[in-house]
Amino acid sequence: MGVSWKKIFGFGKVAASIFLPAIVTQSIEAIEEAAGGLKGPQKKDAVIAMATAAVKGIEGAIDKDVVNDPKVIEATSKFIDSYVAARNAEALLREAISAAKAAKVSNGQG
Repeated sequence: MGVSWKKIFGFGKVAASIFLPAIVTQSIEAIEEAAGGLKGPQKKDAVIAMATAAVKGIEGAIDKDVVNDPKVIEATSKFIDSYVAARNAEALLREAISAAKAAKVSNGQG
């Protein structure tokens, strides 16, 4: 009974599609923590650089150049924009809830 390399590399492709969003998410959080002064395009470039370095390891397992695939580059960029927009919206929502609670308390309703 031999090793099915086709199955192993097939799993690698699935793993890449599962782990890439997690890699990008962790890269965003790491850059925000380590380089909080970066804004906009500079922050995005730093996230892409960090995620690219992490993905290089996956490339070896699946024997495919994922980092330079135009579809992956575009999807990663859109994922970053969406993730950051969702986190910004969450922060605004938390602020609005806090303000509403504070207003309720100051009006004697809480």
